[in-house]
Amino acid sequence: MIVEAPGSRACAQLPLRFDEQLVMDGFTYSCGIATADLDGDGDLDITSADALPNNDLYWFENDGQGRFQKHFIQKDDPERLERHAIGDVDKDGHLDVVIVKNLVGDLLWFRNSGKPADGKLWKRHVINSKKIPGAYDVALGDYDGDGDLDVAASTWRLGNNFVWFENDGTPADGQWKMRLIDQLTTETRMIRAADIDGDKDLDLVGTARQAPLVVWYENTKNDAQIEWKKHVIDDTSPQPLHGQIVDMDADGDLDLVMSLGMTFTGNPSTEQVVWYENDGQPARGAWKKHLIADGYTGSFEACAADMDGDKDVDVVATAWGKDGKVAWFENTGEPRKNWKQHTLKTDWAMANAVQIADLDGDGRPDIVAGAERGANEVRWWRNAGPREALEIWSRRQLFLDDHIIARTDGLQRTMHQPVKRGAVIKPDQEWETSLQTRSSPAWDAERKRFKLWLITSTNIPGLAGTSYAESKDGVHWTKPALRQTKINGSLENNFLAVVPGDTWPKNGIENVVLDPDDPDPDRRYKGFYGVIGRRPMVSPDGIRWTLLETSVLPSSDESNMSYDRANKTFIATLKRGGPFGRSHRIWTSRDFTEWSDTGVLFHADEQDQQLAKKNIEARLSNPKLQQPVKNVPADYNADIYNFGVFRYEGLYIGMPAVYHATGKLKVNTDGFHLIQLACSRDLKKWTRLGDRQPFIGPSPVGPNVFDRTQLLPPSAPVERGDELWFYYTGIKYRASPENADEKAGAVCLAVLRRDGFISLDAGEADGSLITRPFLLSGEKLIVNVNV
Repeated sequence: MIVEAPGSRACAQLPLRFDEQLVMDGFTYSCGIATADLDGDGDLDITSADALPNNDLYWFENDGQGRFQKHFIQKDDPERLERHAIGDVDKDGHLDVVIVKNLVGDLLWFRNSGKPADGKLWKRHVINSKKIPGAYDVALGDYDGDGDLDVAASTWRLGNNFVWFENDGTPADGQWKMRLIDQLTTETRMIRAADIDGDKDLDLVGTARQAPLVVWYENTKNDAQIEWKKHVIDDTSPQPLHGQIVDMDADGDLDLVMSLGMTFTGNPSTEQVVWYENDGQPARGAWKKHLIADGYTGSFEACAADMDGDKDVDVVATAWGKDGKVAWFENTGEPRKNWKQHTLKTDWAMANAVQIADLDGDGRPDIVAGAERGANEVRWWRNAGPREALEIWSRRQLFLDDHIIARTDGLQRTMHQPVKRGAVIKPDQEWETSLQTRSSPAWDAERKRFKLWLITSTNIPGLAGTSYAESKDGVHWTKPALRQTKINGSLENNFLAVVPGDTWPKNGIENVVLDPDDPDPDRRYKGFYGVIGRRPMVSPDGIRWTLLETSVLPSSDESNMSYDRANKTFIATLKRGGPFGRSHRIWTSRDFTEWSDTGVLFHADEQDQQLAKKNIEARLSNPKLQQPVKNVPADYNADIYNFGVFRYEGLYIGMPAVYHATGKLKVNTDGFHLIQLACSRDLKKWTRLGDRQPFIGPSPVGPNVFDRTQLLPPSAPVERGDELWFYYTGIKYRASPENADEKAGAVCLAVLRRDGFISLDAGEADGSLITRPFLLSGEKLIVNVNV
């Protein structure tokens, strides 16, 4: 029975935990912060200006985990490098920095060469020299619609106006043409760009602190020239400063969150964090103001994002002054009222600029802020998620482990085996004797077919390697002629040849995955070459391969590999020695070129040895099963022959092929495999499941039955609607008996109901389960129960 319950927002109101970390101290005047991926490595870096007397501009290189290394963009450039913005000014594919020089009235841009960490200062270009005294804030945008980034600026109390500078497509060739937006007399501060009226061009929003005035300028074109039409948002609230344009009420138009403050009057109504509601007709008059917090003394800058993952917009704000602070304000579901304040740092003198960005790549928005002549530093706060509740969002929750379970009464776990569909890829060519796989079928969305790579044995002396098969439905497979290898004088076969002339075991391809996220189409398929050692290689189609110039991973003759798409991580399990024999080392990579050993060796233990004796005895007593040729109790042993690992619904599921040795042969041993289950949350600590009973076990002897003795797992199942399809290797024998079939190995299919690995079942009496507190997304909670 499926039970649906309305989603409860109450379960999402547990407080977040933020871990405070220092980026850099020792500033002389920290003023201005921005975040962007300056070095193109996939994570967000930080920029910060250090005004008088240092007059420097820094960028802090992120290692992907939120650890930062300082580099200089500019040194000793007086007076007052301050607020700035980041964008590709010259359209060379690299992000540049546009910055004000406050007191002298300059506007500059620094060109990112594409190698920002090479130790060189960035090339300095002048947009404007001394024409906007008090240059204070900048906003980048293509205001004239010609395809390049222009710059808008405010000019503080020395200039008291808003201006914009046109990028004519040659931004490095001299100063830019300046045009006036509006002349005011009252300390212009913030300038931001967005399409406020939804007419597909960029408008501007600005503040004038002393007026007081919050205003937006409608971008209108007249004979190819821009005219800025002024509209007042608020001209009564005291001292507006800095904010962000964002859709606060999820109605599809852009609102404005704002800090009102720096009055230090002690009057709560003059020190506020607010937001202004765009009702869809932004030019009709003043916007309605909604209070987020009052009495927020020194309120300086506000920004917004969904901090707690509950699908609404929260707010972060700094407060300036000797008692400066940083806080985040929780949107409890109705943004027009009932905000909840959470203070992150107090007594942080002169806190000013603040931004929200995911600095550690965990999918949660973090906070970075600076404090000027007081604390003189930049810090960031890592959003570590709820203090007590689990984040499950929309992921299905499985009962493989106790991760989400607080308590159970009267319940026990039951493992469910997939239903076998038999062999689907058989050795049907005259030269094929055995087909195996250690991969999972990859779906080619363009060609609308599955692809699979087969470890292939033949009856031709010296011929073994990897071949290739395709299928439109996953059941009926074809073996296209690849024309890469000669067999019996003909190229009309499906054998792959990565390096012509290589033979087994050098030419083996055990593992292939599809990486649909790689921006380079020639690297969409990734695999390992070689059966002793694994050399990474890439391909546009899984057929034509290029070996990478990188280190060979250490492995003997078994391995497995999968792609954890959620974490953009490749996971390889490589055969090594262990305490009871075959074991598997777990390695990972983010780019498929550089690999790291996790230090984890998945191996058999003493309990496996005890179970092995029972499993061997049970097999020997079952006449329906293929019997081993050798049976020597003194040789009984269990080890991990292969180990498939894949990510599924927030955890890692492992499929160890536990090999049961029954007796020694002249070379190696006789025996059989049982595919079991294990799970982990971190790839390090593993839990064996189902009392170590077979998840996929042997089939009884019969015509066209291949999975009798040797069973090897795929890298991952294929999700087909509400089913998981497991393509595993089935081999009739380990040591061949007399009159053994020549056609011995095939790829078999077993199908499991989606999520159906483990259930919690009650006996005759009722059972109950209580979960830990959790956070979820969506409007309803679905529980799968049979009552």
